[in-house]
Amino acid sequence: MKNRWNQRYSLNNIVILIFISFFALIFFLNNRKIVPEYFYWDTYTIRNVMAGLIIGDKNYKSAAIFYKMLGFNANSPIYREQFFSWLVFGLFLILVLYIAKESSLNLIQITFLSFFALMFGIYFAYISKDLIVFLFMTLGAYLVAKYRSILPLSIVIIVYATLFRSYWFLVLITFLLLYYAVQKNKSVVSVAIFSLLAIVIIVFAYNIINGSQMSVARTAVNDQRLNGQQANTMINNLLPNSSVFTDTLNCLYVFLSLFLPIDGLGSFNEIIYYFWIWGVTVSMLLRWKKIKRNHEWQQYLYLSSSFCLLLALVVIQSMFEPDIGSVFRHQLAIVPILILLLFQNSDAVSNGTDITKTRINETP
Repeated sequence: MKNRWNQRYSLNNIVILIFISFFALIFFLNNRKIVPEYFYWDTYTIRNVMAGLIIGDKNYKSAAIFYKMLGFNANSPIYREQFFSWLVFGLFLILVLYIAKESSLNLIQITFLSFFALMFGIYFAYISKDLIVFLFMTLGAYLVAKYRSILPLSIVIIVYATLFRSYWFLVLITFLLLYYAVQKNKSVVSVAIFSLLAIVIIVFAYNIINGSQMSVARTAVNDQRLNGQQANTMINNLLPNSSVFTDTLNCLYVFLSLFLPIDGLGSFNEIIYYFWIWGVTVSMLLRWKKIKRNHEWQQYLYLSSSFCLLLALVVIQSMFEPDIGSVFRHQLAIVPILILLLFQNSDAVSNGTDITKTRINETP
């Protein structure tokens, strides 16, 4: 039994992940001494809803019910939030161990995990809506790794979108569109084109159905933040919204600005964000090149599911996200899916099957 465990999982990885977990616990328990107060607005709202506050936002009501089912209430001590978030982070580290298997983590992967532990402590070490989506994505990543299919992930996203954030239906539709494109063409250019096409289709469809512009929501939120703490990371539309055409141009412009600092770097938060998005994007593109060069198609499911979900989320974010901080926080919630590619062991997933021939709605 011990030999089988040693053959399947690296002892070095276990030691490293325990150390990262210990560091994370210390940081999570002390994060409120460092993190600005406005990071906890979600937490305060959820606690108020648990206390009986009537609110129209389904997200907060669903989140309050979720945490009440886990034993939280409006007066739960802060350390319970911090310890619970650490348990969730621990599940994530177990997922890393499961995906990496016997392959030892390299320095880049360890650095990534350390960086993510820090970001998790800043953005997720308390009860929040984003901690819930992180839990769902952790489950989704495990199911993709276990069954080697995106079908279980799609089901997880449907459940989450139904119970919590409805816009995740749009994320799922875009994800499946991009996944189809990448399976057919195996080209970065085709995925980029389909991403831009998805923006155009969704913006026009929204205008036809609702008779209004998609990115108006961003303007409405930012008009109330002009003199606030988040003003320096606000995302601004390129043009005043007057038609579906200006709305489309605004969303396309924001999509590009989420990869390129077109408006400049107004804060340290923005520097961190672009460091993150470029680090992840470049890592995926390099892996894409390696897979195509070496014909390692057994890894293609992990590449396409990770890359397409990230792009799909950015596509939808380009339509309504008000600031870079929100963009970054929501992207961090899908890290469990991203590690499918960044941490998987190619030998462990190889079984002689060409995954690119698997249909979207089939489990091999």
